[in-house]
Amino acid sequence: TIAGLSQLSDFSDGESYSLGVARRLNDGLAVSLSYFIDPGDGDDASELAPTGTNRALTAGARVAIMDNADLSLGATWSQRGDATTGSLGAELTKSVVTTLGAKLSYKF
Repeated sequence: TIAGLSQLSDFSDGESYSLGVARRLNDGLAVSLSYFIDPGDGDDASELAPTGTNRALTAGARVAIMDNADLSLGATWSQRGDATTGSLGAELTKSVVTTLGAKLSYKF
């Protein structure tokens, strides 16, 4: 560390698990669903990554909108466990995050 500054993070190996399924329903539509869990306890949370346990559910779809263009849509809902950061003592409780995404791809 630099004089007068404290270390904000100390990352170590951990475990996380993800399980998903995908299905092509027809030539123009494919869907997917996945579940993710990181069983962290929140004891080693840092100001850069203030999370404990993380559970997430993700759904996605790809739709052919023309012969040479696809629209992909996705959404993730995640619930983060309680955590307290080491350096500043910041508390994170009952955090829920929703993420939405879209992509338009064109083949030429």
